[in-house]
Amino acid sequence: MLGKQHLILIFGILAFFVFAGCVEVGKAQVDAISVWQHQSDSDSGWDIWYSLWDHTGKKWHVPAGGEAAPIATDTGNDHDPDVSSTIDTAVAVWSKEEVGKRTIYFSRWSNYVWTTPATVSSGGKDTDPTVAMSYYGDAMAVWVHDGKELYYSLYSGTIGQWTTPKKIDTTGMDTVSLPEVTYSEYWGTYFLIFTGLENGTQYAYEMFYWGTWQGPWWIDYDAVIDNNQPTDQRTGISGDRNSGYVTYVWPVTDGTLESYSYMYDFTTYTFNLYGTKMMPDTAYDDKDVAHGVQTKNNDLYHQPNVNSPTTENLIYGAATNDYRGALTFILDRTVGLVVWWNKEDGTGEIYSSYYENGAWQGVRPIVTNYLTGYDRNPAVTPLQAILFYYEEPPYCGDGVLQDPPEECEVGIPCKNPNEICWIDCLCYDFEYPYCGDGILDPGEQCEVGIPCPNPNDLCWWDCKCYSWPPPRTPPEPPEDEPKEPEEPEEPPEENETAAVSCKANTGSVDAAGYNNYSSTMQCSDDCGEGYICDAASCYCLPSGPVITPRCGDGYISTPNVPGGGTEECDTGSATSPKPDTCLILRSA
Repeated sequence: MLGKQHLILIFGILAFFVFAGCVEVGKAQVDAISVWQHQSDSDSGWDIWYSLWDHTGKKWHVPAGGEAAPIATDTGNDHDPDVSSTIDTAVAVWSKEEVGKRTIYFSRWSNYVWTTPATVSSGGKDTDPTVAMSYYGDAMAVWVHDGKELYYSLYSGTIGQWTTPKKIDTTGMDTVSLPEVTYSEYWGTYFLIFTGLENGTQYAYEMFYWGTWQGPWWIDYDAVIDNNQPTDQRTGISGDRNSGYVTYVWPVTDGTLESYSYMYDFTTYTFNLYGTKMMPDTAYDDKDVAHGVQTKNNDLYHQPNVNSPTTENLIYGAATNDYRGALTFILDRTVGLVVWWNKEDGTGEIYSSYYENGAWQGVRPIVTNYLTGYDRNPAVTPLQAILFYYEEPPYCGDGVLQDPPEECEVGIPCKNPNEICWIDCLCYDFEYPYCGDGILDPGEQCEVGIPCPNPNDLCWWDCKCYSWPPPRTPPEPPEDEPKEPEEPEEPPEENETAAVSCKANTGSVDAAGYNNYSSTMQCSDDCGEGYICDAASCYCLPSGPVITPRCGDGYISTPNVPGGGTEECDTGSATSPKPDTCLILRSA
């Protein structure tokens, strides 16, 4: 039986040939990309360098030959790079320090080439960026502004552009630092961890993105704050595939340095202290186990399960300042790969090791004979571990039921009402047999295209309405109490008119133009990034040029708005309970 959030993946020979590292004759396999900042002996400036990991050949390489190369060499000092990927493309971001300003830059990796670096922001005081890519090829970048605020921007892989940076609401915080963002395959959205100072207490915080950033919420107090450039510390975050858990790790200071892990699935959250360490990172394997790496006594260690800590494994024990380990899992999350900053030769090199058959192996510098100069703060991402949609091109997803193997299609449900049509146009048993069929059945509170009666509620994967986000309270600090969360707004009196969600109303419009709004109602502007609310109709309209509707842009295209379209739901929209129930396919 297929569970409600299980993902359909293709293994074996098919996956080997589909993935980018194996399709071009004469080029080595690419299973991961690592980026870091490098300063040569002859140049006082820092640049961003990269290398590609070929696990079959157990080697690092770049297309032009050799083991590493710069993404670009230009003016200014480039610091704190981060990188994220889909199957065959990646986006790297970093902070560029020039005279009088600090800005966020990016470059995209595609077809063995990095694009010319360009700006994401121009705020002048922007540092320590983080980036995560979705399986659609879009991305989210978050960074620190002036040490006091967080900003973010969304990247469209289709048009290759970033949205205008917007501020994340961190009201009440005097300082913020160390953001890390990840894309959850299960939830189909982005999660964020960072540290900050609020009312004299240093907290770790979490947030998630649902059209706008939700939160922040306290995780725990005594978190390390680091606004150095480049940074000395780090936080870590990763999500599993099949259960909806997101694990966070962060350094804590109370006279010592510690790392905690924190697992959260929207309903359950637990803490696990897993030792006295610093600079932690975490990543999930194919068994949905969150592994961790961290520095302890100048050595690099591995924790096989940060949410249920066991005996640590030593990755490298030369006691030569093994710092800032970055962890990922490659080859469909079956093999671990870690890169870190090592000072064995005195000036700093980027080292790597891989985790296979229960052991760490192949410890080596990325550049075998050392890269002349100084290196620090690496990041790493896989190119074969991100969800991809499989279809029988060009048939699955075209709305026409062809001959077998197709059993269902977009708009053509399974014959058995207890089954659901999945992204491969096959029918599977479903835990909630009627949820997701677009019909409001007994026991259901909402459906695909049928929003919750309360516009402030979200329709979730079980077709039930939930007040979102769930209530959260801050952890108890040792001294001064933190600021209490604001009380929720009181519901309207019986003789008052309830506000109608502009986003939900737009999604409720059917083909005949019927919707839930009348001129006697109040219209609540909650359209989010890239859209404005038309007060007369209470519809979310694009704030920029009208583009062709597409599944996965977070906007429900209906006949009454510019661009047209007949979508019933869309990833991340107010009326779409889960990306899994939006059955209009698009390939990765």
